[in-house]
Amino acid sequence: MPDRGQLGGQYGLGSKLGLQILEIEKMKRSSNKGFTLIELMIVVAIIGILAAVAVPAYNDYFDSARSTEAKQQAESLKKSVTACILREEALNAANYANCLSGNAGIPAAITANPGGNSTLACAAVVTNAAVIDVEADTDGDGTSDYNVRLTPTFQAGGQITWAIDEQGTVDACAGT
Repeated sequence: MPDRGQLGGQYGLGSKLGLQILEIEKMKRSSNKGFTLIELMIVVAIIGILAAVAVPAYNDYFDSARSTEAKQQAESLKKSVTACILREEALNAANYANCLSGNAGIPAAITANPGGNSTLACAAVVTNAAVIDVEADTDGDGTSDYNVRLTPTFQAGGQITWAIDEQGTVDACAGT
């Protein structure tokens, strides 16, 4: 360790002042280790604010995706039902018995139940009057919490247009 005379000479000052400068530099080096409590609290507050903004946006995104999933299930049956109606030439009659779920190549139901611990079930079925219903039980209580309904309208010249009606909110509806 250098003696005090050498320290003072190093800074071009008297030995006492040189020693004080050395001690100040030593304190600076030892005090810059780690974060202060206030710095950590500021970081936690910023993360909390970001989470408060991001979580609702994230939920809206998934609600939209789940709604789209239910609509896609209904759309997947629409072509089959349209083909059946045209094939049966039932455009102006109320006889859709051959164009219901389970008949004429129309699936009995398109169901989705994600694996694991989820209790959600979605089902797309064709009911009387060739109406396509997709119902989702989002909370597992056995009742439909969300419904997408496609209803055909018969136009002149044999064309069919479809009206879509949505009710409720889908919390989850996985794969077909």
